[in-house]
Amino acid sequence: MRNKTFILIFIFLIIPVFIFAEKIQGYVKTENENNEKQIPLTGVSVFWINTSIGTTTDINGYFELEKTHETNVLIVAITGYENDTIQVNKNTSLLNILLTKGYEIEEVIINADLGGQFNSSQSIEAKQIITEAGLNKLPCCNLSESFENTATVDVTYTDAVTGAKQIKMLGLAGKYSQILRENMPAVRGLSSTYGLSFIPGTWMQSVQISKGTADVINGYESTTGQINIELKKPENSESLFLNLYSNSEGKFESNITSAFKLTDKVSTMFFLHGSRLDFLHDQNKDGFADMPLMSQYNFINRWKFDNNRKLDGQIGIRFLQDEKDGGQINFIQNPDDNGSFYGIEIDTRQYEIWGKLGFLIPGTDYSSVGSTYSLSRHEQSSLFGNKSYSGIQNSFYANVIFQTIIKSTQNNLNFGGSFVYDDFDEQYNFEDYSRTEVVPGIFSQYTYIIPDKFSLIAGIRADFNNLYGVFVTPRLHAKYNINHDFVLRASAGKGFRTSNIFAENPAIFASSRILVIEEDFKAEEAWNYGVNFTGELHFSDIKDANFSIDFYRTDFVNQLVADINTDVNEIRFYNLKGKSYSNSFQAEFSLKPINRFDISAAFRLNDVHVTMNNELIEKPVINKYKGLLTFSYATKFNKWMVDITNQFTGTSPLPDLSENPAEFRINESSPSYYILHVQITKRFKHLDIYAGSENLSNYKQKNVIIDAENPFGEYFDASVVWGPVTGRKFFVGIRLKIK
Repeated sequence: MRNKTFILIFIFLIIPVFIFAEKIQGYVKTENENNEKQIPLTGVSVFWINTSIGTTTDINGYFELEKTHETNVLIVAITGYENDTIQVNKNTSLLNILLTKGYEIEEVIINADLGGQFNSSQSIEAKQIITEAGLNKLPCCNLSESFENTATVDVTYTDAVTGAKQIKMLGLAGKYSQILRENMPAVRGLSSTYGLSFIPGTWMQSVQISKGTADVINGYESTTGQINIELKKPENSESLFLNLYSNSEGKFESNITSAFKLTDKVSTMFFLHGSRLDFLHDQNKDGFADMPLMSQYNFINRWKFDNNRKLDGQIGIRFLQDEKDGGQINFIQNPDDNGSFYGIEIDTRQYEIWGKLGFLIPGTDYSSVGSTYSLSRHEQSSLFGNKSYSGIQNSFYANVIFQTIIKSTQNNLNFGGSFVYDDFDEQYNFEDYSRTEVVPGIFSQYTYIIPDKFSLIAGIRADFNNLYGVFVTPRLHAKYNINHDFVLRASAGKGFRTSNIFAENPAIFASSRILVIEEDFKAEEAWNYGVNFTGELHFSDIKDANFSIDFYRTDFVNQLVADINTDVNEIRFYNLKGKSYSNSFQAEFSLKPINRFDISAAFRLNDVHVTMNNELIEKPVINKYKGLLTFSYATKFNKWMVDITNQFTGTSPLPDLSENPAEFRINESSPSYYILHVQITKRFKHLDIYAGSENLSNYKQKNVIIDAENPFGEYFDASVVWGPVTGRKFFVGIRLKIK
């Protein structure tokens, strides 16, 4: 079986690996003073009218731009020259544009605000985009800290000893959301617990958040949403970017990115990250370090090439090393004495190579072939008190896509195949939990577009899992433009996933609970349905006002239940026997009352239930509501910027610990609480200096560890975390940019 598997991997590796797009290319030039010679123009803006889709010309005056079904009118503009408006025919693939000089005037500086996040008006799916400017509104040390300004994604600590964070969408754990890096799997399998902290914030160009099931092209795993991270690109990033960060807890971090354009066809970029925390803190005086000591080193090198404008691709390599040491202060200070004190040690290594390559089919303008691949290895060894765990995951992923049109560009067809190979070698307390999953799949997706009015995506895929059988995944998305300002969207679809209980359930390690597996696991399966209504409002005295209202429901056909209610000394795993569902309602509103001043507000309600021990109950540690209020103000030319984030988090039902002795019991639900984040940024020509405070309101969960004095006893539990583990934190940093 393994020989056949590796033969299949080899076949996929030699397939051209490609990104595809229908593109328009061209050159923008002007004539010299004597009209004797044409000179390339650099930095010319080229964009489709009434859209945000655009690019700029390079040093040779060259540009390339994806075609859009929204319009065929191209705008070409640069200061000092007369703008040009071009109507592009569907068969046109190359343009030569000659701009003439306009009237010469004194220098004028034009300054535009770049929003921190926005709801995409072009996407058929309900999609929110966090821009690079939005990522800079908080220190954003890694992906897990990138969602503090959005109500769509919740970020909470997984436990009180590892410092790891997890996300939640639509009232459910982040494991039901697919996390991608440039449309390839990024955080999955054994990296689920700590993987969010392995993507530095300053490496990211944007974060795209889609609610509900995504399209079928990227797999069957998206149930409640999809998060796609776009890294900075070598062809348009800074020659040098440096970020230095330090906070009052003693954490130091540095990030360096550097892009080089070696030739007109080849560019490369380096990403370097290093961070350390070497200071112990015990603010609540329970004998445990609030955060583990840690060190992380992270490296990426990516290359992009473009050959004859018909073929382009990428290749990249990545390496990560992450080490954490935590637990009781006495253990950290005396690591050799591991029998008397409770300690944690987590060592992680990751290796990856990935690639993309795409080409237009010769003789066609609208047909292309593309595919992506990645080959990765995740290694983790860890100790939690008297529990040990080690895991290795070797993975291969490939996705091959063919795209074409049916008669006209209103009808688009995508179809192709994918292959996923995961070899898990896991040891928990010296017991073997290894398995190998091999999942070939096929898919087809049809897109119908009536420009400026109606769009539809209908897709289906079939995947063949060697352990869990066939997954048939239908998905449907529709978008209706009521008028220029109001858009209605709807989606429905199914999602599947297979469970990794050790990576997804910190209660196994951060407590004295005994692991009980009651039966063989089935694949998790759920339906998701949702509607979204967005619009733009116009007032005479307000620059912009936007709103978004949505409702999503998730119904589980099967779910792997982690039961921590039936027995306080056990965590039981079994397949769902009864109902499990999540309802999530969210409303957002943003406005710009005056220039350079933005206000946004959001409110969300969650109703999440699951059947445990034959009783339908509220799912523990899921907050019932969340409110968000943010303010952003910038002085003229963005020389000073102030960002304020207010978070209001509602009550959460808590696990039933009524069988414990009175001193080790907890309330039935957590209290609601408020958190305040503030950041001030001073901008210079090439340098930003930023400072502020996270959790300035200094709210902390009390008694975050149950029976902390006896960590090897039967009542010890550090996994019931519903609020902040640490209090007020001050930070300062710099960003240096050289174009």
